[in-house]
Amino acid sequence: MLIVDLDDTLIGLDLRISPANVRAIRQVMRAGILTTIATGRTFQTTQPFAQKLGITLPLICYNGALVRTENKVYIERMLPEQFYHPLIQFAARHRLQICFYVSHHNVIYFNRPL
Repeated sequence: MLIVDLDDTLIGLDLRISPANVRAIRQVMRAGILTTIATGRTFQTTQPFAQKLGITLPLICYNGALVRTENKVYIERMLPEQFYHPLIQFAARHRLQICFYVSHHNVIYFNRPL
């Protein structure tokens, strides 16, 4: 099985998959090697890259917290809501960057710009 990252691996700063990478991934898949993507990105921003490559296996998103296809969620590990505010406060106190996704609210929270 081949599991490939997106940012700075499969795609560059231009957010495009190079023709050489497209050929390589398709060649691997034609050889019968199961292939998918693992990334810190959301499913919605990962799916177009998977579609371009013809990847139909579940995508590994949010650094492993979500594994899903268009129609089925295999793994979804979310922090309970009671942790949101303490995490935000901790990050503020210690001047840390924090980012999390709240799926049932469809919100991505960043405490400062990336």
